[in-house]
Amino acid sequence: MVHDPAARQIYPQEDLAPQSRSFVADLRAAVGRRSPGDSEASELVDELSQQSPEFRALWADQDVGVRRDERKRILHPTVGMLDLTCLSLFSEDSRQRLLWFTPRAGTDTAEKLALLTVVGTQAMHTEPVR
Repeated sequence: MVHDPAARQIYPQEDLAPQSRSFVADLRAAVGRRSPGDSEASELVDELSQQSPEFRALWADQDVGVRRDERKRILHPTVGMLDLTCLSLFSEDSRQRLLWFTPRAGTDTAEKLALLTVVGTQAMHTEPVR
């Protein structure tokens, strides 16, 4: 997320810094679970460090955290802001993760998600169909 402009566009501007910190701290935890000297993990960190000054700075902070339950606000191009709870469910060896998104209570996100089941990926047109 820290170097992908498209990924950054789905979050409100004020959520970018906390989301980036969370992703990098979670990556640090995942790298720590790998075998010492794991070349795949080292290469990933090196590549991200080269591509993103933001990643480099966050990695240098040495924060470690595992994302288990967090709020995510996502800007959807059709229905607008989705306010979600994101739960992370891990496999026994923690190498796989299932993300489970649910609408936050007290928001209109459930209704917006229901609308998306109808709208799907269809483009909405304002011109009359001929």
